[in-house]
Amino acid sequence: MTVTAVDLNNDGNDEYVVQAADSYYCGSGGCSFYIYHYKSSRYDRIGEDFGFYAGISGTLHNGFNDIVNEVKDYSRKKGGSEVIAVTLHYNGTTYVRYSGK
Repeated sequence: MTVTAVDLNNDGNDEYVVQAADSYYCGSGGCSFYIYHYKSSRYDRIGEDFGFYAGISGTLHNGFNDIVNEVKDYSRKKGGSEVIAVTLHYNGTTYVRYSGK
């Protein structure tokens, strides 16, 4: 498992991105990861996704930086896959994949 500390909402306190690294949580397309935010003396999970956590962008939604996730897209190439970047936006409660619409 890898743990990345990053201040997603620029409040001076780190949030944590926890990425699994074993076969129970990982597959050919990446691994599960979870995003935790400290609030009211505890850490709450404010997001999860599958792929490869790549970092944060400079774009904010509801006061939190967007998260960039790399995933394998099997639909684009016949007989193979390619890695594409997807963006997770904070909707005020949780991080969700941005559809681009």
